[in-house]
Amino acid sequence: TNEDIIIEKRGAYIDIYTLTGTIDVRLRSDLAPFPTMVIVGFAFEPKRQGTGTKFLHWLKDFSVQRGFQRLMIENCNTEESVSFATKHGFLPLYQQTISGLDFDLGKSYEKYLDAALIKQIR
Repeated sequence: TNEDIIIEKRGAYIDIYTLTGTIDVRLRSDLAPFPTMVIVGFAFEPKRQGTGTKFLHWLKDFSVQRGFQRLMIENCNTEESVSFATKHGFLPLYQQTISGLDFDLGKSYEKYLDAALIKQIR
């Protein structure tokens, strides 16, 4: 987008948005069980124009540079958000098998960024 993107830290969250609402994303970090960049909520307008995909590629690079090992999208509670997550290689959290850990986060999706970690857990 050609608009100015605003980034603000609000407590434990980072909000990334434009004044016209074309981008509206809320992020937070989590360290358990692996360093994770969590997408708490997101909206892009207009839809299906590649803005979300471009943002996700940027977020992946940003996260890897800062040592995060996975991305997670919390609460994929619409068909649209589930479709976005699966299109970009995210898997439902409950499908991951990690010895000694039991996840029950409902409709959250994750994607591992660290190749060594992927080999370790599979």
